[in-house]
Amino acid sequence: MSSPENAETIDNDDYALRRQRNNASVNKTRQKKRQEEITTQKRVQQLKAENSKLERKLELCKESWNFSKKWITTATSKVLAENYCFVVAFNKETDELVGGVCGAHYLSKEGSPAMSSVGDFFLLPEYRNLGLGLLLFDRLQKKDKFHGQGQHYPQRQPCVRNTAKKREISESVWTKVFEYDRQIYGGIRRDGYISSVLSLENSVGQIVLDTITNKVVGFGCVREAIEGSLLVSPCYADSDELAREILYQMLSPFTHSLATKQVLKELNQGQEATRESFAYVNFTKYVVKTPVEKVFAITDLVMHIA
Repeated sequence: MSSPENAETIDNDDYALRRQRNNASVNKTRQKKRQEEITTQKRVQQLKAENSKLERKLELCKESWNFSKKWITTATSKVLAENYCFVVAFNKETDELVGGVCGAHYLSKEGSPAMSSVGDFFLLPEYRNLGLGLLLFDRLQKKDKFHGQGQHYPQRQPCVRNTAKKREISESVWTKVFEYDRQIYGGIRRDGYISSVLSLENSVGQIVLDTITNKVVGFGCVREAIEGSLLVSPCYADSDELAREILYQMLSPFTHSLATKQVLKELNQGQEATRESFAYVNFTKYVVKTPVEKVFAITDLVMHIA
C-alpha cells in the first residue's frame, strides 16, 4: 500500500508532467505563430516588391508605347479589372517593353449577348519572327473568356497630354445612354466600359437628348492624344446633322490645334472631312449586328471593341 507521502509525490510528479506538456504545447504554438508572422512579413515584402515592379512596368507601358495613364487606371479599376486582361512581354536584361496584347469581356446581363474582344496586339520590329507573338496570344487564350480569338495589328493608342473637365452625368441619363449603346451594339451590355470612357478626366463628351421623347439620340467623346492630335471615340448619332453638331461641340475646346481649327471650319461650311485611315475589325463565330448609319467613330481602336 502507498503511504500518504508517496501519494503526494506521485501527484506532484503528475502535475509537473502535465505542466511540462502544457508549456511545450504553448511554446510550440508560439513558435508556430512567430513563424507564421515571419512568413506573412516575407509575403508582404514580396507583394510590395512585385507591386513596385508591376507599377514600373505599367509606367514603361505608358512611356514606351503611348498608353494613357488614365486608361491604365480605368482598366485596372473595379469597373473593368475583372473582365480586362493585359499581357505584356519585357526584355529581362534591359527591362524594355517589347510587346503586348489586351483582351476585354462583356458579360451577359439579363439575357444580353456576351462578347470577348482582343486588341492592341503589338511587337517591336526587332522582336518579331521569334514566336513571341504566339506566346502572348497563348497566355491570353488561357483565359476561358478569350479562347479562340485571332490576331490583329491595330493602330497605336496615343498618350494623353492635356485634360479637360466634365460635369457629372445623372443616373437617369446614364441609363438612357446605356440603352442607346445597346441599340448600336447588338444588345451587348457595355455599361461599365461606356461609363468609364465617358468619365475619363482627359476627355470631353457630348450627350444629345430629344426634348420631346427625352431619349438619347446620340453621344460622343474626344480625347487629346500625342503631339496635339485628337482621338474621337465613340461618336454615335441618329443622323448626319446630329453627328456633325456633336463633333463640333466636342472639338470646340481644342482650338489651339491647327488640325482642329481646319475640321471646325469644314464642319461650319458643311464640307466632308478627309478620311485619313480606316481600321477593319475582325470577328469570330458571328458579326455583331450594328446600325452602321448611326456609327461615326468606333469606340476604341486600341481595343477594337466597337
